[in-house]
Amino acid sequence: MTTRFLGMISLVALAACGTSSSGGSSGGTTGTTGSTGTTGTSGSTGTTGTSGSTGSCAITMIPDAGCGDNQAGTGGSCFTADPGGCWIQEVQVADTLPAPAGGTPVDGTYDLTSRTAYTGAGGATGPDGQYSKHTLILAGGGLQEAQQNGSCAVERTSGTLTFSGAMVTYAQTCPVCSGNNCGGMAAYSATSTAFTLYTTDNGKSRADVFTKR
Repeated sequence: MTTRFLGMISLVALAACGTSSSGGSSGGTTGTTGSTGTTGTSGSTGTTGTSGSTGSCAITMIPDAGCGDNQAGTGGSCFTADPGGCWIQEVQVADTLPAPAGGTPVDGTYDLTSRTAYTGAGGATGPDGQYSKHTLILAGGGLQEAQQNGSCAVERTSGTLTFSGAMVTYAQTCPVCSGNNCGGMAAYSATSTAFTLYTTDNGKSRADVFTKR
């Protein structure tokens, strides 16, 4: 705020010399004090800047990953949700699988945000060219799962979850399953914002981190 002040002005009148034999004329009267300047007006408030844009997914096109008999997709009658989030590429690390922490999962929708394959000491490292989208919907001890690997069709399954210590047991209920891949056990870690599954499949150990929306 800028304030302007007017200077104080004093006017002094000087009297002319008198001719009377008595003493000289009295001094002139003192000038009036100048008025004080008015306060300047405040500047207007600046406008609020616009919000930044949300970051986009780094991968937008995925080459055919060799779908085999998965091209038709499964589980469309169980539920219709598609996997959300971004395409995530598996990254290999020459280390052992971390120890699970267990915890209490929070109901909600979780998207895959990282997939790490642990190849052991001296094993392969770096991205391996395998991309996935994967979403878990946890609600009241139940699970709906939608995943897409490369350019294959979406696979959907649903079932129940039972937690004990740092282990979770999954039992598939839809689609009806009669084979060997109808559920199983896995180690896990859970916080209020993330759910991590630790699995070993075909000799490869993985940690899949899912982040709550």
